[in-house]
Amino acid sequence: MKRKQIELIVLIVGVVTIGFGLVMILTRDGDPSNMFLTNIIFAIGFLIYIAYSTLNTSSLQGDIRQLQAQIEGLKDSLNKREKELAQSKSEIDRLGVEKQEQAQKIADLEAQLAQGEDENPDAAGGA
Repeated sequence: MKRKQIELIVLIVGVVTIGFGLVMILTRDGDPSNMFLTNIIFAIGFLIYIAYSTLNTSSLQGDIRQLQAQIEGLKDSLNKREKELAQSKSEIDRLGVEKQEQAQKIADLEAQLAQGEDENPDAAGGA
């Protein structure tokens, strides 16, 4: 049986036991042994409730441990993604700087070419 089903069964048995104890209190005829039996039924009902609480607590603690492990996995994944993102950003920045340098070189070479053509128009046009 699954843990949740066991918890539900224990809870139902506890409620029925306490209910039976209440019926005995309301229908008692003044017999002292009847009072003793009613107290025993209540004690059993509370023991069942304690068992239910223990089962529920251990189940919840297990769930918490699983969720904490899942959270740790997600944190690791997030840290990995953040590192990849930082590397990508630095690569983009580096390529941007390199692009600007190359654009500047192209502009300088075009200026030199234009200057060379201005100084020597015969060499550019006649070959």
